[in-house]
Amino acid sequence: MHQLGKALGATVIATARNKENEEFCRNQGADYTFNPEEQTFEEAIAEFTDGQGVNVIYDTVGKDAYANAVNSITIGDEWC
Repeated sequence: MHQLGKALGATVIATARNKENEEFCRNQGADYTFNPEEQTFEEAIAEFTDGQGVNVIYDTVGKDAYANAVNSITIGDEWC
């Protein structure tokens, strides 16, 4: 999925639970990666987007990852 986002011109942010998976995500096109057990979604998204939030989320995991990701969506110029 990282490749599709890159092909569409997106900046891709991926979550990974270990360094090997972070490297895999970057090799697949992710611009930024973070471990949600080490850094909150809010902190990581704010850091990677200069506080702007994200426009699109693709989540295959669900549960807490989904809820945290949805809280990072921007609507217009406002971060929800």
